[in-house]
Amino acid sequence: MGIGTDKFEGKTKEEFFLEVQSRYPKLIDTPFEHRHVEGFSHIRHFPRITEGVLSRGYSDEECGKILGGNFYSLLQKVWKKPVF
Repeated sequence: MGIGTDKFEGKTKEEFFLEVQSRYPKLIDTPFEHRHVEGFSHIRHFPRITEGVLSRGYSDEECGKILGGNFYSLLQKVWKKPVF
C-alpha cells in the first residue's frame, strides 16, 4: 500500500490548466477550487494523511510503509545501479 497524491504543487491556475488539458480532459470543466480533496489542497496538508492513518490504528511502522516505505522498498528491488 502507498499514497500517490497527484499534486500539481506550486503551479498557477494557468499552468495547471495547461498541464491537465491532455492528461485529465474531464477535469477541465471542474472549477479550480474543487480539484482537490476537501482539507487537502496544499502540500502543507500532507501531515493530515499521517494523522489519519495513525488515528485508524496503524502502527508507526505501518504508517511509515504507507507514507513512502513501500515505494522505497519496491524501487530498491527494481532499479538497477548504473554501470559505468
